[in-house]
Amino acid sequence: MTRAPLICIVDATSSGALYPAAIRARGFESLHVQTLDPYPPLYQPSFVRGDHAANIVFAGDLQECARRVAAHRPVCVIPGTETGVFLADSLSELLGLPTNGTKLSPARRDKLVMQQMIAKAGVRSIPSHAAADWASIEAWIDRLGQLPIVLKPSASAGTDRVFVCKTLAQAEGAFRSIVGAANIVGHRNDTVIAQQYMQGVEYMMNTVSCAGHHLMTDSWRMNKVVGQHPVYEYGQLQDPTSALHQQLFDYTCSVLDALGIRFGAVHTELMLTDEGPVLIEAGCRVDGQKSPVLAKAALGYSQIEVTLDAHLHPEAFFARLATPAQALPRQASRVELICPRSGRVTGLPRLDEVRALRSFFQIALSIHVGDQAARTIDMMTCPGFIDLVHEDPRVIEQDYLRIRAWEADNFYELAD
Repeated sequence: MTRAPLICIVDATSSGALYPAAIRARGFESLHVQTLDPYPPLYQPSFVRGDHAANIVFAGDLQECARRVAAHRPVCVIPGTETGVFLADSLSELLGLPTNGTKLSPARRDKLVMQQMIAKAGVRSIPSHAAADWASIEAWIDRLGQLPIVLKPSASAGTDRVFVCKTLAQAEGAFRSIVGAANIVGHRNDTVIAQQYMQGVEYMMNTVSCAGHHLMTDSWRMNKVVGQHPVYEYGQLQDPTSALHQQLFDYTCSVLDALGIRFGAVHTELMLTDEGPVLIEAGCRVDGQKSPVLAKAALGYSQIEVTLDAHLHPEAFFARLATPAQALPRQASRVELICPRSGRVTGLPRLDEVRALRSFFQIALSIHVGDQAARTIDMMTCPGFIDLVHEDPRVIEQDYLRIRAWEADNFYELAD
């Protein structure tokens, strides 16, 4: 019996957990490499060991890991989520497979090095500074000469411990809550990055690259409630035929080139300011929270399928790249739920009404009856999201307003 060819996925968690089914649909199997054992709580629910033909736990010896992976003869190595980026770069390079290489790997993970690298390439960047001691951060803020500023871990994910600080006292408190703490990907925050606060509209640009050519799969306009912590409110799929989309894509390509991206998926967060777009940060993997599922519902494809094309069927990738952008066949929005206060969940009475909305596509909840809910202050305390898809954007807008009205009334029944 002939064994199916294998694709190696490093950390198939979060949206990376979507790869195995897509791989099997193409007649391949997935080989999994696990960088953390066990995975931190954020990633544990999405990892399914049975989805993979084999699982290799990385114990710190790169050469030994590469030897074990090579024995399976994978055709490519793909990072599933943020924690897998470094190792995927190393394995693909060692095995002589399509790779972004390791020379610029630090710039694809460390947020300070990322900003420095794009600035060196002449790409607009955000003034940034990283340090392990508060005195250094305080001195940099003084040299910057303006507030507010943003403080966050140098390498994490989501909105983990991201602070918008309007005073020095807030900044010092934020620094001390970040440095030395464990982040959501299971690593210790040895340094803190401080950045100038950029005022504008945030966009998320999802791309796939093949041999240095970049293709935009989907892009989203993000709305945030910005207090001390930024809280995402909703994301709206953008028209790929617009002049604004082209401006953002051109800037994104300059970022990808500066970071040495030649193969694979990248999730790039930008701020569109009065002076034009500027990079917030880039994750060299597919968009998180299983967002590719929503993109596929609206567009008929997602980063997952296009990434596999780039590695397995480059002709399909370049055919899509050569096809002129088309107007959106359907509109899509993700509504991030916002819990107004903490408490034990005694009921979620509106769920049937949510599922009856004209544009309802799916709902994902991280809290259930009996759980202790936290007041939403960031992505980690977001109680879930509702995805809306419809041909008429007015229907989505109406449904969005209904959801927010329910949240203000009795969407969550909470006991103190």
